[in-house]
Amino acid sequence: MRQASALYRLLGDEARLRLLRALTRERLNVTELTGILGLAQSGVSRHLGLLKDAGLVTEEKEAGFTYYRIAREAGDRDGAMWAMLQGEFERAAADPAVRADEARLQEVLRLRKENFETHAGPDTRDRRQLVPGRSWAAWSRALGLLLPPLKAADLGCGEGYLTIEASRWARRVIAVDRSEVVLRSARGLVRVRCVSHVHRI
Repeated sequence: MRQASALYRLLGDEARLRLLRALTRERLNVTELTGILGLAQSGVSRHLGLLKDAGLVTEEKEAGFTYYRIAREAGDRDGAMWAMLQGEFERAAADPAVRADEARLQEVLRLRKENFETHAGPDTRDRRQLVPGRSWAAWSRALGLLLPPLKAADLGCGEGYLTIEASRWARRVIAVDRSEVVLRSARGLVRVRCVSHVHRI
């Protein structure tokens, strides 16, 4: 009974349920989960550690990355519980928070596929999904932690990736670009990410 009580207390956290839902869809790394859930990386890592200790998720290392997935043994051991959770995930599909998580998950998977096809072709030994020049995203997040909420302008916003990063910490983002083609892509990205405080895009 003590073990069951601890398990259900663990599952009584919304962030952990959102994390488990994402992992039932795809194996993911901490950076990807951080982007999907919109939580701090330290929080995601802590939740993953608790779920791993409980035997609900497991980790796999591949080409320098650590991916997390639902533990197969957990499904075999707690089949009734997983069936209940899956039913709850399906019933919550129309919830705005769940829809936002799903949209961000699809964006993560799209970028992963795009990056892999561009930088890890069939003759490439190093299949890590690294994209040269993308370190600006990490710098944007780091700088955002040091700044108060500000109005920001992304001049020449292109497809909107930096706009989305700035929206994580800015009170309002004004994004402009003279190319209507890339602006259409940027608007689509803003809609997918459910960002409401980006303007003039």
